[in-house]
Amino acid sequence: MIFLSRFLQKHAVLITLFTMVLSALGVFYSGKLYLNLRTDLEELLPTSARSVLDLTEVSARLESIDNLSVVFLSDDGAASKRFVQDFERELNKLPKDLVASVETNIQKELSFFTKRRALYLEVKELVQIRDYIKAKIDYETTLYNPLVIFAEINLPEPTLDLASMKSKYESKLSTYSNFPDGYYSTPDEKVRVVLVYLPSKSTGGGDIHKMKAAVELIIAKLNPASYSPDLEI
Repeated sequence: MIFLSRFLQKHAVLITLFTMVLSALGVFYSGKLYLNLRTDLEELLPTSARSVLDLTEVSARLESIDNLSVVFLSDDGAASKRFVQDFERELNKLPKDLVASVETNIQKELSFFTKRRALYLEVKELVQIRDYIKAKIDYETTLYNPLVIFAEINLPEPTLDLASMKSKYESKLSTYSNFPDGYYSTPDEKVRVVLVYLPSKSTGGGDIHKMKAAVELIIAKLNPASYSPDLEI
């Protein structure tokens, strides 16, 4: 201990300078490390990790897996709707590597379902319809058979309650028809929502902040107060 104390006292200046050089080098390389730091999930984990492989597969199939929800509050439903339409138009002008897509309404989904509603019938209902069609064909064939006509046989006509099936699926569809004009909003149109989707390959915090900054810039450019004094976002 005595020898060490004497050594430190004798070479205090050199030791201090050496320590300062090491500290400076540490700060320099730490800065370079954090400048190149990537927080994406696939960057933090091995490329062979199951989660990274699944994320790569999902990213290849989907346009986006993350979104930013922008909420609009106003008692003037017509004014907030105009703002949403202009907001969507401006967002669609942004590069696709910044904003993948914008969603303001459910009209596409409703149209898709309406055109293909028969595909969403339950299996038991499809079986009922199939059996009804078969029974109806047999009934009509037998009904106009000359032997049956002269025999005066009373045939029971097959029936199918199509009205209840139609009512069942219309009630399910009505859940989504509560959106005025298909737009994401409350029935009184005082609250609206716009979904801004981040590209599927953008999973880092930096990309999210860039997209949010672009959204805020567009909002400031459009000036919500010019649409309605009480419009809040």
